[in-house]
Amino acid sequence: MLELNRRYFRFVAIALALWLLVVAAVLHYSHKQQQLTDQIEEITLSINELQHKLYLPTTQRVKLIDDIDLERQLLYAQTLQLKSETLSWLGVDITHTVYLLERFMEQLALLLADEVRFSDFIENITVQPDTISPEALGLGNELASVVLNTLYSEVTNPRAVYLRLEQIQHQTYQLPVTEQPRLLQLIAQASSILSQSANTEFLIARTINHPIYNELDRQMKKSQSLLNQQLWMVTLFSGLVMLALLVLVLKSRRDKDNDAEKQDLESQQQAHEPDDRSADLLMAQDIERSEELVRQKLIEHNQELVVLSEEVEQESQRQKQQHNQQTVDSVESSNTKPNKTKPAPRMAIDFDQMLHTLDDDQDSMLLLLNVFISEHSQDVPLFRQTLSEDREKATRVVHTLKGVSGTLFADGLRAIAIELEETLCAGNSVQEEQIIQLEKELDATLGLVHSYIAKHSYIAKHSS
Repeated sequence: MLELNRRYFRFVAIALALWLLVVAAVLHYSHKQQQLTDQIEEITLSINELQHKLYLPTTQRVKLIDDIDLERQLLYAQTLQLKSETLSWLGVDITHTVYLLERFMEQLALLLADEVRFSDFIENITVQPDTISPEALGLGNELASVVLNTLYSEVTNPRAVYLRLEQIQHQTYQLPVTEQPRLLQLIAQASSILSQSANTEFLIARTINHPIYNELDRQMKKSQSLLNQQLWMVTLFSGLVMLALLVLVLKSRRDKDNDAEKQDLESQQQAHEPDDRSADLLMAQDIERSEELVRQKLIEHNQELVVLSEEVEQESQRQKQQHNQQTVDSVESSNTKPNKTKPAPRMAIDFDQMLHTLDDDQDSMLLLLNVFISEHSQDVPLFRQTLSEDREKATRVVHTLKGVSGTLFADGLRAIAIELEETLCAGNSVQEEQIIQLEKELDATLGLVHSYIAKHSYIAKHSS
């Protein structure tokens, strides 16, 4: 009897120890998972706050540029913290989430750079020198009016804007030499802002509609589902342990009852010994039947216990296989990486961006390209001639070419035009290599323009 009690006690102790171990492990990983969920929730709040500020008009958004930059830095720190998390097999795969967060911050950085340029332009045109002529003040105000009307007007004529900037620049050269650099710098900033305005709106739209919002929502739901699964697992395992203990208690009580019956039979045998052999034989037969009955009951109880133990073991194996399968699926998912494709080479003219800036008006675009051919195809010979005769006229030639190339999104031509203008404004000598580079870029641009006009003229002719 004492040995039986010790065996039951060991079984109960092992079952409770196993239960405590599993529950402690699940609670530990649930705590880690909850920390990850809290971090994702903080990142979601930060991104939502940024999204609300991006919906504001440009004038209000520029005033909040410092706040947006601080929130971007906070989001960057939160992303680094999320990236450093080491999750177990119970955790959620956050590789794709971190990747989308990094791409989101790259787009936000590009957007902030455009906003800073606009903010600098507003600040430069607002701060007036102590000594400024009324003509220079009027040109500055007119330049600000052109920029703001172009940015906030729903209907804009790019050619009219270009001609107005050209007129302001021409009037600037009529001012005293001391007042020209500031206005020329403002005109250059205005040209850059207007040429990048469509790109800025594109970046805002991509940032507001970035897939990171859906990804964070998906991760929150997945994390909550995992926490529910862990809770369900603890509940199921606790139920199995309680069932095993209940079976053990029932078996222990039955064993005690059998022992009590056996002791009663033995005491009755000792108290009533028969005098004749027939009575002894009957008593012996009764005792054997009783013992056989007890042995059968013990065998039945042991069989029931074995069946229950096998059911408990099978359920535990099934749960273990299920979690192992989830682990394999999670590892295979985390090893899958997106394919990276090399970007296509960029052409000398971005016709798609130019057409998008003109609100997809093909006729206006063809008209603008024809004007470019008629007015600027001889700019290199004109520049060579005016360079030796009048450096001021040569400066106007490359400045005009710089503005036109910005309108056409011809980055190579615009870059060499800016370089030549800066060289002339600084009073330095123009190198022959620079002129050759200008001629090369202009010829390449004119070649693309001729090809584009011929192609679309052919399409328009045959489609009609």
